[in-house]
Amino acid sequence: MGLTALFATVFIPATIFLDRYRRSARVTLDSEGLVGRISEALAISFTELTRCAAVWTVEAEARTNDWKRNAGATSLNKRKATSLVFGKPDCIRGKAVFPAFRVGSDQLYLLPDAALVVVRGEVASVSYGELEFSKHVVRFVEEERLPSDATVVAHTWRYVNKSGGPDRRFINNAQLPVCLYGELTFRSAGGLNCKLHVSASQAADSLFRVIDALKRTLVETPTSITYISTAKRWPSVVLLSSFACLTLIQSGLLQRDVRIKLASINSTANDSQRPPAQPMLQQPSERPSKAVASIPPPPKPNISLNLNQPSSPIDASASNIAQSTPTQVLDLNDPQSALSVQSRLRELGFLQGPTKGWDSFSRAALRDFKATNSLAPDDKWDSNTQELLISGPSLRVEQTFVGSWSEPICDDSSKPDLLINSRRAVSSAGGVCEFSNIKRAGSIWSIATTCSNAGDKWKATIQLVVAGDKLIWTGRDGSRTQYQRCQ
Repeated sequence: MGLTALFATVFIPATIFLDRYRRSARVTLDSEGLVGRISEALAISFTELTRCAAVWTVEAEARTNDWKRNAGATSLNKRKATSLVFGKPDCIRGKAVFPAFRVGSDQLYLLPDAALVVVRGEVASVSYGELEFSKHVVRFVEEERLPSDATVVAHTWRYVNKSGGPDRRFINNAQLPVCLYGELTFRSAGGLNCKLHVSASQAADSLFRVIDALKRTLVETPTSITYISTAKRWPSVVLLSSFACLTLIQSGLLQRDVRIKLASINSTANDSQRPPAQPMLQQPSERPSKAVASIPPPPKPNISLNLNQPSSPIDASASNIAQSTPTQVLDLNDPQSALSVQSRLRELGFLQGPTKGWDSFSRAALRDFKATNSLAPDDKWDSNTQELLISGPSLRVEQTFVGSWSEPICDDSSKPDLLINSRRAVSSAGGVCEFSNIKRAGSIWSIATTCSNAGDKWKATIQLVVAGDKLIWTGRDGSRTQYQRCQ
C-alpha cells in the first residue's frame, strides 16, 4: 500500500504533466516592438469590453410575424449569458493570456498575429485579414433583469396592439423596456460564425478599431486557415490503466511474499520455543470424548491451546504459570486458526457439512454456539468466546434447542416440523419467529420473539426447555408443544 501510494503521488502527477506538455506548445510574446504594441492595444480595448454589466451569446435567431404576442418584435433569438475573460487554450503553455470569447463549448482567442478558434478538440488559426468582425447597435426588448449600464430608449408591452398600446385581452400584460445593445459578429471563410450582445452599446468601438487596423496592417499574414488536431488522449489513458494494473499485481505479490516470510519466521521461532508436551486433558461427559489435538499456534505468538477440559487436578505451579500467561486471540483470517476453531465446533455438533475457509456456515455455527452458551448472539470472535469454546464448560448442540424438530418421531421420508437456530425458528407450515433476546437458565431458554404466520404478526416471550432428545415449546398463550429431535 505504501508503494502504491508513493507511485500515486509521484508518478501519476508527473504523467499528467508530461501529457499536457506533449499536447501543448509554448508561446512567448515579446513585450517590445510591434508584437508588444498590438498585445497592449488588444488588452486595453478588450478590458473596456469586459466592463459591460451583461454579455450574452446568441445561439439561434429567427424572424417572426406574430409581433403582437412578442412585444412588437419582428425577430426572436435564443441567448445565453456568458463572460469575457483573459485566458489561453489548453494547447498553449506559458504566462501569456489573450482576450477570449466563449461561445457555448467553442472558444475564440485574439492573439497578436491571428485569431485561434477551438472547436471540438481542433484548433483553427484564422488570420485577421480573413476575420470579418462587425458591430452594430440593435434595439432589444428586455424581458429579463435590466443591466445597470443599458440605455433604455422606449417602453412597450408584452402583448401589444396595432397602436402600440397594451392588448386588453391579456391580464398579465407587463410593460417592458426597449434597450440599445451592442451586437458583435465574428465570421470567417472557414465556417466561423458567432454573435454576441453586450449591454453597453458603445463598448466594442475600441476593439473594432484595433481589429480593423490589424486587418489593414498585417498584410503579410497568410490568408489560409490551418487546422491543427490536438493530440489524442487515449495513449495517456492506456498508460495510466496499465500502470494501475501493474501496481495492483505488484502489491498482491508483495503481500504474498511478506506473508510467506512471516510464516517462515514464526515457524522457526515456534520450533525453538515450544514447551514440553503436557498430558492430554479429557473433558467430562457422558459420552467418551474424542482425542483432539491442540489448536495450532497463531502466526505471531507461540501459544499451545488444548481444546478439552481437564478431568484431573493440575499441578499448582503449572496452574500459576498458565494464569500468568496472557491469552492471545486467534486470527480467524489465518487458515490454520480457522480450521482449529471449525474442528472444535464440529466436535460440539454446531458445524456440519463442508466449509471453505471461514465462510458463512462457520459464522452461523459460531453464532449458535455463543447464543446458546449465554454469550452475545453474534458471530464476533473475541477472547471470551475463545476461552469458552476451548476450555470452558460449553454445551453441545444436542443439549440446546438448535436443530430440527418434529412432533412425531422423525424418519427420512418426512420433513421436520420445526427448524431452529440462534436467530429464528421456522415451521413447515410457514410460520416464522425472529429471536431478539435469548436468556438461559440451565436447560431453559427464555426468548423474546417477533412472529408472523399467514399475515398475522405478534410479539411474545417464549420458553424452550430441552430434556434429552425432547423440546418443550411454551407459547404466548401458555400452551406447551413437545417435539422430538431429528437426527
